[in-house]
Amino acid sequence: MNQFITKLENVLMLVCMLCALGLGTTQVVLRYVFNSGIIWAELVIVTLTILGSMVGASRAIVKDVHVRITVLTDQLPASAQRYFGVAAMVAALIYSVFLAYAGLLYVQFLHMTGSVSIEADIPAWIIFSIVPFCMTLFIYRYCQCLPRVWEAKDKVEIKLHGKNFE
Repeated sequence: MNQFITKLENVLMLVCMLCALGLGTTQVVLRYVFNSGIIWAELVIVTLTILGSMVGASRAIVKDVHVRITVLTDQLPASAQRYFGVAAMVAALIYSVFLAYAGLLYVQFLHMTGSVSIEADIPAWIIFSIVPFCMTLFIYRYCQCLPRVWEAKDKVEIKLHGKNFE
């Protein structure tokens, strides 16, 4: 299961970023060479960039390179660092669950109202489905990493264990 999700994340990041780059380049050429453009290009470029970035953030969690502030916890003993690391991960997990739930409610609302994107003429719920989808990836990754942080005795051990999740 983990290998499948990792491959899915890698493929999604690559496809999203390449498609956004290709469409952006096409839009620039159309605009400056042919004085025209694609109406829905900006929406699709932004959506693909957000999706690729959010999936990349999920990968960052498992590689232990996600953004966090450790200036105070670095001064604590290793045992205290472990407790703060677990607390931070639990807080991030709870926040991810909240965002996934709120995002799902919003997607259901958009689906119920039949809201449609003006630029691309597609249902808005499809675009906003990125939030619950990516937050579900975050939840999976935080649940996967939580035992690793709890069992680690110091930062070096945490980083070494991180390679087991590749």
